[in-house]
Amino acid sequence: MNVVGENLKRIRLLKSLSLKKAGFLLNMSASMISKYEKGEIMPDSQKLIEFADAYNVKVLDLLRYHNKVEMKFDHLRFR
Repeated sequence: MNVVGENLKRIRLLKSLSLKKAGFLLNMSASMISKYEKGEIMPDSQKLIEFADAYNVKVLDLLRYHNKVEMKFDHLRFR
């Protein structure tokens, strides 16, 4: 996944939108939304504006890099 695709998915999930609901808001299919999220298709500037408007966020929120939190477990205890 690329940064934009990861942000599209992260924000969609934070807004509690299914692919189908996001597709309805954006007037496109759920599979098309999924392709943007997976990075198979890169949104142009107009599409970024449409996503930002539909998700009620700023375009910069879609472009910004976010550090991922990784959880590492060195030892697991079983009871």
